[in-house]
Amino acid sequence: KNELVKRAAKAQKANARKKAGKGSKKSAPISEPDQEESRIPQLERNLLGRIKDALGTRELWGEFLKCLDLFAQELISRAELLALVSDIFGERADLLEEFDRLLASRGATDDPVESAWFSMPLTDINFANCRRCTPSYRALPAAYPKAPCSERTAMCRSVLNDTWVSVPLGSEDTSGKNYRRNQYQEALFKCEDDRYEVDLVIDSNKAAIRALEPLAREIEALSANNPMAAKFRYRLEKRTLSVIHLKAIARIYGDHGTEILELLRRNPAGAIPVILRRLKEKDAEWCKDREELNKNWKDIMERNYMKSLDHRSFYFKQAEKRAYTQKVLLHELREKKTAESGQDAPGPAEALAPAG
Repeated sequence: KNELVKRAAKAQKANARKKAGKGSKKSAPISEPDQEESRIPQLERNLLGRIKDALGTRELWGEFLKCLDLFAQELISRAELLALVSDIFGERADLLEEFDRLLASRGATDDPVESAWFSMPLTDINFANCRRCTPSYRALPAAYPKAPCSERTAMCRSVLNDTWVSVPLGSEDTSGKNYRRNQYQEALFKCEDDRYEVDLVIDSNKAAIRALEPLAREIEALSANNPMAAKFRYRLEKRTLSVIHLKAIARIYGDHGTEILELLRRNPAGAIPVILRRLKEKDAEWCKDREELNKNWKDIMERNYMKSLDHRSFYFKQAEKRAYTQKVLLHELREKKTAESGQDAPGPAEALAPAG
C-alpha cells in the first residue's frame, strides 16, 4: 500500500520535470534517471500518468493521493478507497476498473473468505474431494485464492506450481494431535534440523562468493587501467545481488551487517574485495566446523536410530507405569481377596445341614 503512494508521488514528480523541461529555453545537462522511478513497473507508471492527465487539476490529483495515503495507513478499506476514488474519477469508469485490478494484483482484498484461506494451515484443509496427481500430491480446492505475484515473467508462469501441494500420508503424517515422538525420534529430528541449518548457511555463503567473484575480477581489471575510475564510477546494477546474497553478507558481520550493506551500495569497488575475502575466510572456517560436527551427528544417528523405530514405546511405558502404581496394585489385591473369600464361604444348604 505504501508502495502505491510512493509510485504515485514519483509519477507526479516525473510529470513536473517533463513540464519544466519543455518550458525551459536553456539547455540543461542530461542527468541519470531517478533510481526510485526506474523501479516502478511500466504498467503502473502508465496508469498513474493517465489518471493524472484525466483528473486535469492539481486539486483532484491531491485528493487522489490523500485517498492512497489513507489506504496505506489502513485507515480505510479497499471498498472505501474505491468509493472515494470513483467520486474523484467521475465518468472515467475504465480508469476505476484498471485501478481496481491494480489493487487486486498487489494483494489488497476485503474478502473475509480469502483472508480465512490464507490464514488456514494446509493440515486443516480437507483434500478428500480434490484432484490427485500422485499418491502424495493433491490439487488445492477451487475456492482457494491465488496469491498475487507481480514480478513473474512468462517463463515463471509456465513452470512454477501454484496448484499442487504435498500431503503427508500414513506414517509420514506427524502433524496429528495424537502423535507423539519418543526421545530417540526427537534426537534424530534435532540432529537433522541442525544439519539443515548448517548446510543452508554454508551454501548461501558459497552462493554469495560465486556472485561476488566476477565483480571482484572486473574491479581488479578496472583498477589496473585506471584506479580512480574503479573507485568512483563503478556501480552495481539493481539485480546483481539477490536477497540471499545480501543476507549472507550481513550474517558474517553480525550487528554491523546493515552498515556493511550501506557501504556496499555506496562504494562497491572498495567494499567488494574486502567482503569477498571475509566470505572466503568464513567458508573455510564453517566447512572445517561442519566436519567436526558430522562426527558428532553420526554418533547421535547410530545411537538413536534403532530405538526410534519403536514408535509405540512411549505408550507401552505409560500404560505400564499406570498399571504398577500403589493404588492399582492394592485394588487388584482386594479384588482377588474378595473373589477367594466368595469361593471359600459355605452355601445356604451347607450351613443348614446337621453335622455328622
